[in-house]
Amino acid sequence: MIIDGQQAGPFVREELKYHNIRPESMVWREGLENWVAASALPELADLFALQQPPVYPGMQQPSMQQPVYGQEFTARPAYGPQPSGMQSEPIPHTNWLPWAIVCTVLGCMTSCITLILGIIGIVQANKANDMYNRGNRALGDSANSSAKTVTICGLILGVISIIGMIFLFATGYFTHMMAIIDALD
Repeated sequence: MIIDGQQAGPFVREELKYHNIRPESMVWREGLENWVAASALPELADLFALQQPPVYPGMQQPSMQQPVYGQEFTARPAYGPQPSGMQSEPIPHTNWLPWAIVCTVLGCMTSCITLILGIIGIVQANKANDMYNRGNRALGDSANSSAKTVTICGLILGVISIIGMIFLFATGYFTHMMAIIDALD
């Protein structure tokens, strides 16, 4: 879609009404050779029947219609230029979310640093999964790389912490330190 003289998008059909689409707005979608007026596309006709007022930042936006439970989700065509690195189908990838969750649980048992790295790993893995599902390989790869790095670092720190605790218990150092603390009371 052309907004203020610049290409914007891609947008799914439901998003177009929030960008104040008009019948004369120029749009493009996969399968079209050139940009056309939005009124020329039959699949957009109902957007002009009841024109919604524009939604401005800070205003509550109506929620997008979600698929009903049990109903299969079908992707809708995106309107506007297809950015490089974007595909129309989800991209298979290594999902770091389960490992990030393990890292977070390990961090709860060992150290705050491992816990923080696990949480960052969860956030980045979710972002990567979302980008891959949207077909955006570039942003998905970037977030997936971040998720992998922080998760592996967190897992290494967690394992080192566990080995350190085992060493303290096995050598009796922990018991010795507890005796010293009791003697100070």
